[in-house]
Order: sequence, then structure tokens, then C-alpha cells
Amino acid sequence: MSTELDLAMLLLRVALGVMLIAHGANKILGTGGMDATAGWFESLGLRPGHLHARLASFTEIGAGALILVGLATTVASAAS
Repeated sequence: MSTELDLAMLLLRVALGVMLIAHGANKILGTGGMDATAGWFESLGLRPGHLHARLASFTEIGAGALILVGLATTVASAAS
């Protein structure tokens, strides 16, 4: 029983980690890149937009990587 639970937790961790990394990378590499993301943040009233865009993308990538490898999962989950 414990092995099945461990496998399920591993699959959830991998799926969530990959999703967060992809979402953060999309802010940097997606259509329009960081400038478009910064413009979106500024349209929400969050200024400076470039700072918020960088913080959001690097937080998502970092939290996704931590969740993926299983380190500091509580902190990483709070960050995501």
C-alpha cells in the first residue's frame, strides 16, 4: 500500500513541477516574451511591470524545480 501512495505522490509532484516550470518559461519565451508579460502586469496596475514579470517567472520556475525534485516542497508550494 505504501508503494502505491509513494508512486502517486511522485507522479503528482512531477506533473505539478513540470507544469510550473513550463508556465514560468512561457512568461519569458512565449509570444511577445518578457515585454508582453510586463505589459500585462502593468495593465493590471502592477508597476514596474518588468520587475513583476521577472519575479513571477523566476518564482514559478524555481518553485517548479523544487517541487519536481522534492526539495523544500512546503516552501515551494507556498511560492507557487
